[in-house]
Amino acid sequence: MILIIFLICTYWQLTDWPIVSLQIKKAYRKKALECHPDKNPDNPKAAELFHELSKALEILTDASARAAYDKVLNAKKAAKI
Repeated sequence: MILIIFLICTYWQLTDWPIVSLQIKKAYRKKALECHPDKNPDNPKAAELFHELSKALEILTDASARAAYDKVLNAKKAAKI
Protein backbone atom coordinates (compact mmCIF):
# COMPACT_ATOMS: atom_id res chain seq x y z
CA MET A 1 0.00 0.00 0.00
CA ILE A 2 2.80 2.42 0.87
CA LEU A 3 4.32 1.99 -2.59
CA ILE A 4 0.97 2.74 -4.25
CA ILE A 5 0.54 5.88 -2.17
CA PHE A 6 4.14 6.97 -2.79
CA LEU A 7 3.85 6.60 -6.56
CA ILE A 8 0.55 8.43 -6.74
CA CYS A 9 1.69 11.23 -4.40
CA THR A 10 4.89 11.70 -6.37
CA TYR A 11 2.82 12.03 -9.52
CA TRP A 12 0.39 14.34 -7.73
CA GLN A 13 3.19 16.74 -6.81
CA LEU A 14 4.05 17.10 -10.50
CA THR A 15 0.54 17.76 -11.76
CA ASP A 16 -2.69 19.55 -10.94
CA TRP A 17 -4.59 17.86 -8.07
CA PRO A 18 -8.17 17.87 -9.48
CA ILE A 19 -7.06 15.97 -12.56
CA VAL A 20 -5.07 13.52 -10.49
CA SER A 21 -7.99 13.04 -8.10
CA LEU A 22 -10.13 11.81 -10.97
CA GLN A 23 -7.28 9.59 -12.17
CA ILE A 24 -6.85 8.16 -8.68
CA LYS A 25 -10.53 7.31 -8.42
CA LYS A 26 -10.51 5.74 -11.88
CA ALA A 27 -7.42 3.67 -11.07
CA TYR A 28 -8.98 2.65 -7.74
CA ARG A 29 -12.16 1.40 -9.39
CA LYS A 30 -10.17 -0.59 -11.93
CA LYS A 31 -7.92 -2.18 -9.29
CA ALA A 32 -10.85 -2.74 -6.91
CA LEU A 33 -12.64 -4.79 -9.55
CA GLU A 34 -9.52 -6.91 -10.00
CA CYS A 35 -8.86 -7.61 -6.33
CA HIS A 36 -12.36 -7.63 -4.81
CA PRO A 37 -12.88 -10.69 -2.59
CA ASP A 38 -16.11 -11.60 -4.39
CA LYS A 39 -14.23 -11.74 -7.69
CA ASN A 40 -11.39 -13.78 -6.16
CA PRO A 41 -12.95 -16.34 -3.81
CA ASP A 42 -9.88 -18.61 -4.15
CA ASN A 43 -7.43 -15.92 -3.03
CA PRO A 44 -7.22 -15.75 0.78
CA LYS A 45 -5.39 -12.39 0.63
CA ALA A 46 -7.96 -10.71 -1.63
CA ALA A 47 -9.86 -9.16 1.28
CA GLU A 48 -6.64 -7.82 2.81
CA LEU A 49 -5.48 -6.34 -0.50
CA PHE A 50 -8.90 -4.79 -1.10
CA HIS A 51 -8.87 -3.26 2.39
CA GLU A 52 -5.36 -1.79 1.82
CA LEU A 53 -6.49 -0.38 -1.50
CA SER A 54 -9.48 1.26 0.18
CA LYS A 55 -7.22 2.79 2.84
CA ALA A 56 -4.92 4.18 0.14
CA LEU A 57 -7.88 5.79 -1.62
CA GLU A 58 -9.09 7.27 1.66
CA ILE A 59 -5.68 8.83 2.35
CA LEU A 60 -5.25 10.17 -1.16
CA THR A 61 -8.70 11.73 -1.44
CA ASP A 62 -8.79 13.31 2.04
CA ALA A 63 -6.85 16.60 1.98
CA SER A 64 -5.82 16.53 5.65
CA ALA A 65 -4.79 12.85 5.56
CA ARG A 66 -2.87 13.46 2.34
CA ALA A 67 -1.10 16.45 3.90
CA ALA A 68 -0.12 14.35 6.92
CA TYR A 69 1.16 11.60 4.63
CA ASP A 70 3.12 14.13 2.56
CA LYS A 71 4.65 15.51 5.75
CA VAL A 72 5.83 12.05 6.82
CA LEU A 73 7.10 11.29 3.32
CA ASN A 74 9.05 14.55 3.17
CA ALA A 75 10.54 13.89 6.62
CA LYS A 76 11.72 10.46 5.45
CA LYS A 77 13.27 12.01 2.35
CA ALA A 78 15.01 14.67 4.45
CA ALA A 79 16.38 12.00 6.80
CA LYS A 80 17.97 10.15 3.87
CA ILE A 81 19.74 13.30 2.64
